[in-house]
Amino acid sequence: MAPRDVGRALLSAFLAIEAANPERLQGVFGNANWTDKAQMPDSTLKNLIEHFSKQELTLAAVPEDELGNGYEYLIRKFADDSGHTAQEFYTNRTLVHLMAQMLEPQPGESIYDPTCGTGGMLISCLAEVKRRGGDIRTTGLFGQELITITAAIARMNLVIHGVDDFHVASGNTLAAPAFVQGDKLRTFDVVLANPPYSIKKWNRGAWEQDQWGRNFLGTPSQGRADYAFF
Repeated sequence: MAPRDVGRALLSAFLAIEAANPERLQGVFGNANWTDKAQMPDSTLKNLIEHFSKQELTLAAVPEDELGNGYEYLIRKFADDSGHTAQEFYTNRTLVHLMAQMLEPQPGESIYDPTCGTGGMLISCLAEVKRRGGDIRTTGLFGQELITITAAIARMNLVIHGVDDFHVASGNTLAAPAFVQGDKLRTFDVVLANPPYSIKKWNRGAWEQDQWGRNFLGTPSQGRADYAFF
């Protein structure tokens, strides 16, 4: 018997999982169009599900580190295959690990990436805390990402890596920073990012009147929004 409406069944399952875990998984599955049979035919989804059904993907069988590494591999393959440039989607992991080692994140610190992409830098900082023998349960991760589906991938990435305390917001960090305390922007112990360089399309006029005072060093030229990120 041929499979029918597999995409709709998957979408319903994802929505139910998110609804049952609102604090941890809200929006984690993103907005992929599972019901688009031209892109994802029933037969393809059926084969995908049956392939993974043969695998025992419990944490007992596949530790979080291995699951996370597998997910990172798939992210990297997607970035390569879809023509994404490194800095808009995926930053070289060797460079990220070097950054994390230089920043020496400590247990209990808050770590922030204003252009977090798929969350690799946040995860690398957490791994560095762990590598130094620190307790990662007291480390808070915060990120903001412009592209909604990429933010969803970041949330999934953090969940698969076993992270509990994280906050990934969607939106434009320059125009609408997501993390505010009272009438001031929240500050963090560790900040690292691979900001998009030489963006031409950004609201320079709004930056000149920035309500948060982030323009205290002046307003960059239209073609150098990276200075605004700094």
